[in-house]
Amino acid sequence: MGSKKLDLVNIVILGNHNPGIVTQQWLKDNGLITEDPRQALNTLTLSFFESERYSFIVEPVRLQLNAKEKDKESAKAISDILVKYINIFPNLNYKAVGLNFIWTYGILEGEKYIIKTSINEFTDLHDIFTDYQLNLGSIIYAKKDPYLLKLVIDPLKENLLQYNFNYHFEITKANMTKIPDYLNMYSSFYDESQAIIEKLTEGEKV
Repeated sequence: MGSKKLDLVNIVILGNHNPGIVTQQWLKDNGLITEDPRQALNTLTLSFFESERYSFIVEPVRLQLNAKEKDKESAKAISDILVKYINIFPNLNYKAVGLNFIWTYGILEGEKYIIKTSINEFTDLHDIFTDYQLNLGSIIYAKKDPYLLKLVIDPLKENLLQYNFNYHFEITKANMTKIPDYLNMYSSFYDESQAIIEKLTEGEKV
């Protein structure tokens, strides 16, 4: 089996945010991020805070928190930060939560990653793109209540694949109180995303 590398650990929350409130001092006073900033900017329409371990951006309709260290502990840390944020602002008009990972997988020499090229029993992509060298990826939508997993497999180059996992939760008034529960699922998705890659590259069913 080839080698895996985690390139992105981030959470996105769509909704009506108030960037002007989220200052460096506010983050520290409320126990969200207590690290000293490397960069910080705060206006009515944009709050940006970067420290040694985190990058936090708040816009009027979008919040994004990135972990700079790419591991399970960092995934749990950023989900814990945003649980605190949600508990401080429980009544904002939230629209969606996205829990994201991007992995790259290096294919060993002699190893093959096969994606079927047939659309149906009558049509093969090679018959359509007759003058092209095909390098195929895949997009998978997997629904499991209360979220939809979108997995994009992108062949970056001959021996390198990128796996982009987006666990997407639609938020309504009916499930808004469950956002902390959804955020707390992030650590388990770290394990699941690894397992999916391993099983896909082994050619087994997940």
